[in-house]
Amino acid sequence: MLMILFRQKYPRWWFDWNLELQRFSNRVAAYLALMDDRYPSTTDHQSVHLDYAYPDAARDLNRWLPLVKWFLAIPHHIVLFFLSIAAVIAAIVAWFAILFTRRYPGAPSTSSKASSGGKTESSRTPSPSRPTRTHHSDSHRKTPTS
Repeated sequence: MLMILFRQKYPRWWFDWNLELQRFSNRVAAYLALMDDRYPSTTDHQSVHLDYAYPDAARDLNRWLPLVKWFLAIPHHIVLFFLSIAAVIAAIVAWFAILFTRRYPGAPSTSSKASSGGKTESSRTPSPSRPTRTHHSDSHRKTPTS
């Protein structure tokens, strides 16, 4: 910010470093929010892509705009603080839901018949990972003899 403010220069190495840092931060955020199963790499771009053009500091950037933007960003950061708390709570709830149900939620289907290939819920065969429950209490009952 000070380089732009006083010298109206934005070094290319600084821009590239900031871009790579933001790319990696977005990969880590996507991994922690359970949007990507691959561990974030520091070299590969993976499934999260971020790219923007290098600006000409003298022509494209206003000298005082970074300072003004920092002051205007204060209320924005306050709101983001509370939203990030809500996002962390939602991610923790999702982690425990996946842990206890042993299922990763898929995309919601538009129709139950379309997703089951024309079968209804009652005609589906149970999956091997979730065995059906059998009630053995009826087999232990004694039938009255007459």
